[in-house]
Amino acid sequence: MNSEIERLEILIAKFLRYGVLFSGLLMLSGWLSTLRLDESLFANPLAKYSVYKTEPLNLQLHEAIGNHQWGVILTYCGLSVLISLPVLRVLLTSILFMKMGDKILAAIAASVLLVLIFSFALGFEL
Repeated sequence: MNSEIERLEILIAKFLRYGVLFSGLLMLSGWLSTLRLDESLFANPLAKYSVYKTEPLNLQLHEAIGNHQWGVILTYCGLSVLISLPVLRVLLTSILFMKMGDKILAAIAASVLLVLIFSFALGFEL
């Protein structure tokens, strides 16, 4: 039983490692594709980000899709993957505790999962 639990813990750790690498690759490719290399060599590619303005996520995504800004979409996909990794970690840990038969720790992990989902829902503006 312990070897199976250790195998599952290693599997979760590898999943998280590859998830972080995958999300980083998505964000890096998105950021690099938004750079305009045909403009002046001395132009600041981050100048348009010097003024912060808030916009709902759905408007930004609709604008990016409408303007075919695939780099922005890739960046948001990478960010979504990165944000979802802790939630998946808590979910997998809860399942692991259930497999171990530790219902108290599984219930604690499930309540942490609910709090995470609830906090994301409160902070998400569409």
